[in-house]
Amino acid sequence: MLAPDPAAEEYAALLRRRRAELAPHLDKHVTSQHVVSRVVLHRFGRIEDEKAGLQLARMDLHHLERRPKLTGPKGCGKVDNFIRYASEDAEKTWGRIETRLPVALAAADDGSILSHPDLIDIIKEVMALHVVRGKESAVIHKEAWSWIEAASRHALRGQIEVLRQFTLARTGLYLTGADWADRAIDQLHANTEADYDTGFLFRMQQERAFEKVRTFIHRHGLEFLESREAHFLIGDVPAVATRQDRQEVGLLGGIAVDDAHSMVMPLGPSLTVATSPINARGVVPPDIVEHLNKVQVAAAQDEVYFHPASGLEDFVRREMARMSGDE
Repeated sequence: MLAPDPAAEEYAALLRRRRAELAPHLDKHVTSQHVVSRVVLHRFGRIEDEKAGLQLARMDLHHLERRPKLTGPKGCGKVDNFIRYASEDAEKTWGRIETRLPVALAAADDGSILSHPDLIDIIKEVMALHVVRGKESAVIHKEAWSWIEAASRHALRGQIEVLRQFTLARTGLYLTGADWADRAIDQLHANTEADYDTGFLFRMQQERAFEKVRTFIHRHGLEFLESREAHFLIGDVPAVATRQDRQEVGLLGGIAVDDAHSMVMPLGPSLTVATSPINARGVVPPDIVEHLNKVQVAAAQDEVYFHPASGLEDFVRREMARMSGDE
């Protein structure tokens, strides 16, 4: 028999504990979930007319022939059922962090935030939350599950005696034959597959990743980059890992958080924040703004958003054409 793995047993205990803690919240579900903060999105908008209220330009990267649609923050940066397991409870965690954001952003705008480490910490929490609650996370989780599930089945097929003992304990039979091992593997995987199907494993991945990412970001300072001549835009994956020696960006670009040279995230049309060795503030020229906007377009999965008066529509089309090789 295989020796127990202490790390696996510890993780199994964590799963049991969190399952019990979340059990009272399972019937409370939120379908439409923001993966980009409405507080941040609000800063990219303006009031086009009193009836429509504040709106920002929302550009569909899959249909670049269409003009950007003017949309309120409530209709941008959303994914249905992003977290499926006890989602209302997860939304409350998001809300607790987001409600502290306006004060921190006001201080970032007027430059006083460098004198308030507690407000800088709020920005760091928001960045960490956007990393793990990004669309990239769901893609990576699905790919990782497929790989792990296949690798586990392959490994178990080489542990015939383990499978026989498992089957003997469940059925009282010492089986032989062609397909009994595959049936035993299916039974061994049943609970884990159920946890994947219900979204419980993704919920757990989100929680563990948040702690890891926030630890990484809190080890760094933040540099607040102000633009006075050009507009920043924001994508639907706004917190992006970058490296100076790589053209690829983000988690799907193969840049892990703890391998990144910097994490960047727009906070408004005139303000972007980036991790750095120390806390600082500076004004950046238009070419740096353009570079950071390219990072947002490259990381985005479906949409980008910008101020209606920014004139960034053609830039997005050119950048998408350049990335696809159609330029």
